[in-house]
Parts: sequence; C-alpha cells; structure tokens
Amino acid sequence: MSFLHTTTLLELVKARLEALPLDPAQPGQALSQRVGYFGAKQLGEALEATFAAEDRVCFIVPAGYAHRSTRERTMIVSERTTGLVLLLADRALDRTRQAALVGGSPAIGVLELVDRVIDDFFATPFEQADLALVPGDGDLLMLEKGKGQNLGRECWMQHFTAYTGSARAAIP
Repeated sequence: MSFLHTTTLLELVKARLEALPLDPAQPGQALSQRVGYFGAKQLGEALEATFAAEDRVCFIVPAGYAHRSTRERTMIVSERTTGLVLLLADRALDRTRQAALVGGSPAIGVLELVDRVIDDFFATPFEQADLALVPGDGDLLMLEKGKGQNLGRECWMQHFTAYTGSARAAIP
C-alpha cells in the first residue's frame, strides 16, 4: 500500500460533504450550499466572497502530515496521518445571531452542522481502502474583516486526523 495523496483525500471529503442532505428524511437540498478547499492564506477572501451569498458553507483546509516510521529488519514501514480542518459556518439574520449557532428558522445552526458531519464520517465508512477520519478538537471561531468588524457568521473549526495509508521501503 502507498500513501493516499492529499488531493485525492480532499476530493473524497469534498464529495462526501456535498452529498450530505439538509434534511435526512428528504434528500434533495444539500447540508452545505458551498463546499470547497482552500489554503490558509486564501480563507479570508473565500469566506468573505461566499458569506455574502450563501447560508451554510464548509471549507476544507489541509493541515499537514505526520509519519510514524519503524524499522523491521531490512524494511522501513511508515504510516501517514493527514490533518484536515473543516470550517463550517451558518448565518442567521436575527440580531443576536443565536440561530446561526443553535438553529432557528431558517438556520440549522453551526452546532448541528458539525454534529451531522462527525456522525456521517463515523457512521459510514469511506469507500477508499485504508481511509478513516477521526475527529479531534473543535471550537467556535471568530471571523473578522479587520479592526473588529465581525463578518456576521458563526463558524466552527473542527480538526480531523485522517489515517492515509502506509508504505514500505527496503533498506539495502
């Protein structure tokens, strides 16, 4: 086996997130209106551009690798994990923005968004061999335009660790 390429991982996670329905009892409308992946430097621009037009968004941010390698006689065995961060956001037009956090007409709420994503990643295995996503720390994230200007969104930052395969190399 070899390591799962990061671009393949991003595509698999993106497709999975795009397939999640807003209402599990009535498939049709997607849980997230926009799913995309961005580097850390592009996030501000991407968030600002989509926040004007869409209610529920999810951005996938690659967050690095970790390799754990061991030697077995004449072989090196290396296992890779890949970090991902999902930024999930919802908006509500109420003055307190409470519905964007906990839900309320018409917002589902960012807490429900993240719970559904975590539940889906755990309940249904990925079809890709040697791939499993494990949730890590998560927290509310304050998004600002600059100098204290809030973008009017509730956003959740959820870390995941993906087991992305192993590789062997002979030692001469």
